[in-house]
Amino acid sequence: MRTLYDIEDRITHLGIPKMVKADAIAVYHIIAQVESEARGVPVEGLDFDELSNIPAESDIVGACLRMYERGPGSVEDIVRAALENNLSLCEALKAIEIDR
Repeated sequence: MRTLYDIEDRITHLGIPKMVKADAIAVYHIIAQVESEARGVPVEGLDFDELSNIPAESDIVGACLRMYERGPGSVEDIVRAALENNLSLCEALKAIEIDR
């Protein structure tokens, strides 16, 4: 079982700006909260095997890095757009950039 804290540890050791690490970890915390509420399981009891694979981590960290590169923005806006529209984080980021 891979926990939220395992994912945090992997992200913490990436060679990316601290702000990007913090944003990526914040995204996982938002996902954990939503999953916890939906499943009725405490965050500590969630299994993140699906969301801790390399493509999922690349998607989340890549979207956070792109937001960092484009300047101030809200990670929560991207996550909400993705969840509400059943999009990947990268797709949601592209949609928001098109709207700007």
